[in-house]
Amino acid sequence: MFQRIKMGIIEKVKSLSRFKQLFFQHCYNIKLQYYSQGRTAPLVDGLVIYEYYRFVFNRLGSIFGGDVLIGLIGGSVISRGTEEFVAMCFGNFKQGYGSTEATSCITYSKPDNMSLGSIGGPIPNVEICLLACKDLEYGKYEVVISGPSVALGYYKDKKLTDEKFILNPENGKIYFHTEDVVTFNKDGKLGFFDRRINIVKLKNEKYYSLANIECRISKCKLVELICAVPSKKSQFLILFIIPNRDCAKKHLIKNKMAGNDENIEQLIQN
Repeated sequence: MFQRIKMGIIEKVKSLSRFKQLFFQHCYNIKLQYYSQGRTAPLVDGLVIYEYYRFVFNRLGSIFGGDVLIGLIGGSVISRGTEEFVAMCFGNFKQGYGSTEATSCITYSKPDNMSLGSIGGPIPNVEICLLACKDLEYGKYEVVISGPSVALGYYKDKKLTDEKFILNPENGKIYFHTEDVVTFNKDGKLGFFDRRINIVKLKNEKYYSLANIECRISKCKLVELICAVPSKKSQFLILFIIPNRDCAKKHLIKNKMAGNDENIEQLIQN
């Protein structure tokens, strides 16, 4: 969703006058410079940022109702570039991570955490263990959790419960294997990578995150929806793409590959 909103805003900015485009980019860069240092802009630049808020944020904020104080991003992989854009344009949006088996929340990034690419640290009632697995690259770990907010198992599904909820004989705790893969950053925070079922190893012995590939390709304005899957013998990846009709037609007309009166469905089939 955020990727589509970002693309829509960028297209809108491109349609503005050159002065307004430069003003947008200048204020964006100022805010990003100080944000990356973990602090807000000083007074002089802050005045410019204030004008930026009036010029851009009031309009952008209306997308979410106009009164958003803080928001959480979760449910899917978000690229660093998109997370940065959301933080600069919409304010205090932070990543979180959780699952149904953990009563929704496992980690969250605190409002005063100004780093990007992090899902934060664990909430107080959840214990997190990072499990190194042979089928994962170095630096990638499966999340295993325990705690009072973690479920006891699956209702009337003993087989799946025994597979996912494992008793640790050393401390007597039951740990839930989430099958989610994270990275452990230098600052001690976690970064979400993908689900294990979405990480495939091809014949070239390299690992690929399907969600990350989909996330990157979806940045193209010609792409409406995308699904990446490995081939039957894992020799290569196959991409199923639904094009954005309006953008695709404009692209074809601009590059003199189609006329204004041609049907977009026929053009796509050809």
